[in-house]
Amino acid sequence: MLSILVADDEPHALEELVYLLGLDPGVGRVDSAADGAAALLALDRALQENRPVDAVFLDMRMPGLDGLEVARVLSRFTDPPPVVFVTAYDDFAVHAFEVGALDYLLKPVRAGRPSGPGR
Repeated sequence: MLSILVADDEPHALEELVYLLGLDPGVGRVDSAADGAAALLALDRALQENRPVDAVFLDMRMPGLDGLEVARVLSRFTDPPPVVFVTAYDDFAVHAFEVGALDYLLKPVRAGRPSGPGR
């Protein structure tokens, strides 16, 4: 079962993503953080408790440490968790992939990802 961390400063968006991830039968635990600093603290706590985090979902724009800054910190880990950016802004995609993002999702996130023309 996967352990996921979600960080977003918008409470509704955070709750929705936690809910959607929790629907996946392969996801066992979803922790949440209201900003980048809280995300790093949650990751540190998980590591101290020997609970590896399998993926981190980050909002791009958050007060204090933004998603890109958190991803840069994570990239310095010996074995960094994959990062998925979840944002309302499509103009940061290049920056996200420059820091090694696994994926880049635009809000609002839905249970199924549309594909093909006109998505």
